[in-house]
Amino acid sequence: NKYQKYYYIELPKFRKENLEIGNKVSEWLTFIDRENRKRVEEVMESNKLIKKEDKEYKYLVGDERIRRLAELEERTRLEMSSARLVGYNEGIKQGIKEGRREGIVQVAKTMLSKGISIEMISKITNLSYEEIKKL
Repeated sequence: NKYQKYYYIELPKFRKENLEIGNKVSEWLTFIDRENRKRVEEVMESNKLIKKEDKEYKYLVGDERIRRLAELEERTRLEMSSARLVGYNEGIKQGIKEGRREGIVQVAKTMLSKGISIEMISKITNLSYEEIKKL
């Protein structure tokens, strides 16, 4: 394909070049090479995506204990995310409920100001007699 390019990188030559952090290609090659652990740590601090991929790498090459720990960590993250979403949805439902209530109260106040009887307002709005009297 005329749109594809292939690059061949020799890791021993790359190690000698010691390219700076901030160069994305250099950062990923450092991560892939993993020759210099200190340098890999520096790269992970500057590039959050590489740090995330390091967790995946450890999961793939780690022993059973490490894989199990990674699975539990991911499950916990998903459950926390789901719990936040449920809480968010409950908050929206509560807000809608309160908004409807405020709207009904406002209608009841308007009806009172127009001289409509409390009994009629109660039938229309489903507010109790006591609630309407407080308005």
